[in-house]
Amino acid sequence: MNEKKSLSRIERKPSSPVTRQGRSSGGWTAPLWSVVGSLRAGSSDLERGNKLFEAGDYGGAIGFYDRAIEKKPGLKAAWLQRGIAQMSLQQYVEAIASFDGAVALKADDYWAWTLRGCCLYNLQQLQEALASLDQAILIDPKHCEAWYQRGRCLEDLENYPEAVTAYGRALKANPNIASIWYHQAKVLVQLGRYRPGVAAYDRHLELAPDNFVAWYEKGDVLQELRRYPEAVAAYEKVLVLAPDNAAAWLQRGVSLAQIQRYTDAVASYDKALQLVPSHPGVWFYKGMALKHQWSEAAIACFDKAIELQPNWPEAWLNRGLALCDASQYRAALAAFDKATTLTPEWETAWLGRGLALHGLQRYKDAILAYSNALQIQPHYPDGWYHRGRALEELGQNPEALAAYDKAISMLSESDLLTYQVWLQRSSVLEKMQQYPEALAAYGKVIELKPDNIEAWLKRGELLMKMERYSEALAAYDEAIGIWPNHYEPWLRRAKVLGKMAAYSQSIAACDRAIQIKPNYVPAWLLRGQMLETLHRYSEAIGSYGIAIEMQPDNTEATSNRQRLLNLLQE
Repeated sequence: MNEKKSLSRIERKPSSPVTRQGRSSGGWTAPLWSVVGSLRAGSSDLERGNKLFEAGDYGGAIGFYDRAIEKKPGLKAAWLQRGIAQMSLQQYVEAIASFDGAVALKADDYWAWTLRGCCLYNLQQLQEALASLDQAILIDPKHCEAWYQRGRCLEDLENYPEAVTAYGRALKANPNIASIWYHQAKVLVQLGRYRPGVAAYDRHLELAPDNFVAWYEKGDVLQELRRYPEAVAAYEKVLVLAPDNAAAWLQRGVSLAQIQRYTDAVASYDKALQLVPSHPGVWFYKGMALKHQWSEAAIACFDKAIELQPNWPEAWLNRGLALCDASQYRAALAAFDKATTLTPEWETAWLGRGLALHGLQRYKDAILAYSNALQIQPHYPDGWYHRGRALEELGQNPEALAAYDKAISMLSESDLLTYQVWLQRSSVLEKMQQYPEALAAYGKVIELKPDNIEAWLKRGELLMKMERYSEALAAYDEAIGIWPNHYEPWLRRAKVLGKMAAYSQSIAACDRAIQIKPNYVPAWLLRGQMLETLHRYSEAIGSYGIAIEMQPDNTEATSNRQRLLNLLQE
């Protein structure tokens, strides 16, 4: 699920960018003071209008500009300044008429053409605005404001490639305007050019470091790039500037969960919930983080999300998965049934249903669920893999092998599922007694994931069956190298050393397994057998005795001990 979709009821950010003059009220406006400063006083009415304009009395200023024009219709400065004052009052139609008057007197006045384009932009007459701005650029190809506003028009028209070019030309003329870098970043992101987009956000934030909107959007782009630690840092910048921004707390949590900092992610979601306690998306993502730590708590979060948004299929799906993790397969099946009812064509929901049925040992029904998933999405390696597992449970090993091969054909070696499919493929080949092929498959698992202890143990077990004891010993030694403080590899090593008649070394391996797990009955039993082989009967009786103390109903240990006691009495 796309986490951004869950934010519909959180106010993620304001809509307007930061410009050189602070936050705009909507559309872009020209740097008015620079225009005012460039106007030459041509009459007392114009001068009085300019003073009122500078004092913020735009309506009063317009009155004097009207008088100046009435007295002297050819006074271009009055036409231009009246248009700027009308723009300040958002009287865009009237302003356009004023700028038309200015260009009628001086057709090459690029400022009049630019400001005219700004008014048309604010009226969302974008094509007409582009024509006016193009006229300004034709007069002055280095006119920063005209290029910038041209970019804004193209951005609104979703012509992002040309918008990038326009913002680039504006930045070439003046690289120190924060708002241009901001919009350049936005259109680069729209084009999927995330890395240069981040660079543009960085330049903008150098010029406008307090723009928490840009920090937030930069975090979003870093998430897309899977640069999660940097995304966390960006959202934390938002929270320094806007501590009550619930969306930033949420997205910080999402990024933390991606780098498996689940406890910190949950804490971030809790902060968001303090601000928006009834937002289903936050409860959902808190549940997603808790799935990795505590299934019951995750289920409670999904229940809350469903209470707030009952027909949310992703919440039902993940509730089902959390219930599977808690081995509550019947309840999980009900959750997956709800998900498939809400979205009948969602293969993942059918896969989940299959997992619940598998957990209930209803393997035939599980296969039907997996088949539904594969009918919806034939290119679905997870579906083929789990179908293979269910077939294997039914003893249909050739069909299971075909399903695993189908999954492998759809996966790349970098996919997380790949080594697991190869491991299961190895196991089914072993069940089919195709030992050379199984051995090669275990080799593939180890190639994909050299530190996979299960693959080394199974490889060793298979080599034992094939009576290739030296190779089996090497496999168990690899497992010990990966997991030196686990008892199981040491017991396996002891067994293969026994097969190689290296009885003293086998006893030493048993001792190491017992040192790690003193109550490990199989190690005590094997130790007794090896001591018995060396005719060290009293020590063997002691080992069998300890096994019996720990497991009184162990008939093998009891029988072996009694046999040796009888032998010593003869």
